[in-house]
Amino acid sequence: LKFDENNAMNSMLALSNCYISINKYHLAKEYCDKVSLLIDTVTAPSQLVYDWLITKSKIFEKNGKIKESLASINQYQTLKLKNERAQKQFKAEQYFELYQLEIDQQQLKQQELKLAKLANIETKNSRLKWVAGLALIILIGGAILMYVINRLQKKIRKQLIDKKDVAENALALKESMVKEIHHRVKNNLQVVSGLLQLQANITESEEVKETLKEGENRIFSIASIHQLLYEHPEVEEILVQEYIEKLVFQIAQVYTEKHQIKIDVENITINSEVAIPLGLILNELITNTYKHAYDKGVTGTIHIKLRKENEQYLFRYMDDGKGIPTDVDLTKAKSLGLRIVRLMSEQIKGKLKIEKGAKFSLKF
Repeated sequence: LKFDENNAMNSMLALSNCYISINKYHLAKEYCDKVSLLIDTVTAPSQLVYDWLITKSKIFEKNGKIKESLASINQYQTLKLKNERAQKQFKAEQYFELYQLEIDQQQLKQQELKLAKLANIETKNSRLKWVAGLALIILIGGAILMYVINRLQKKIRKQLIDKKDVAENALALKESMVKEIHHRVKNNLQVVSGLLQLQANITESEEVKETLKEGENRIFSIASIHQLLYEHPEVEEILVQEYIEKLVFQIAQVYTEKHQIKIDVENITINSEVAIPLGLILNELITNTYKHAYDKGVTGTIHIKLRKENEQYLFRYMDDGKGIPTDVDLTKAKSLGLRIVRLMSEQIKGKLKIEKGAKFSLKF
């Protein structure tokens, strides 16, 4: 509608309401009917359509046409609810686009920083260096993505309105988006894991094969988090015992030695921001045990414990193998595994201790 036609219809509705107020309903109906001939409910401003429907309802009511009055009110409520839903859907799409842009920007910055650090620890095997670098970038990207997902969940919850049907639609949209993100991240990590496995199958170097398999286990420790969150999109935390059991089983399949692994974990949950670093720490400790703790052909026992004490968690890991040299300094460790243990402990603001033998404790 043109601007002057909208003004004209507003004026006629104002006159119609004035006649209603002084009980001249035939004149009120005359002006309202003129608006009915001009108005287009699709292109006209929403408020103009609302005023027209309400005015029609009043006129019907005053003339004793209750059924027609209720029909106009129902049409008004239906149209208003439809417009509100369309606005909510539009806002949800805008939020998703903004968050996706933020994710892309943060991933780009983290990738640049990580590539600079990887340049200082290059290995002689250039192909291994490329694959390991890609794997580390994916790990950092996954951690950043989990942070943004948590922020997205919190902000979406604040946008839910009081009306039950609209709130349920918004919640379903949020869960669908989060589930899809977890699914895509899990699939991307599985692709990288497949690349590492393919590379290990075609290389002839046993050292390279072992390193690639370690990288594959690290990726699995993160992919497992996304799998659990994908299977249960309605929750933001994972059950620690289930996660640790899956991770231990995966690592044990890599090695021929069959050590006894005892898992003593309380029935507690942690969020993904803590679960990913904790999983990487556990992966490095178990891998270290299988590679260095025992002579070939000798089996032993591994103990994994996790408790909640007040507002903190206490994680313990030990084996009955040869033990770690007493002069090991994590701050100066050159091996990638020990450096990951130290960096992940710092990430969750944990206090890591190495006791005599091969006993690790982490309070966070």
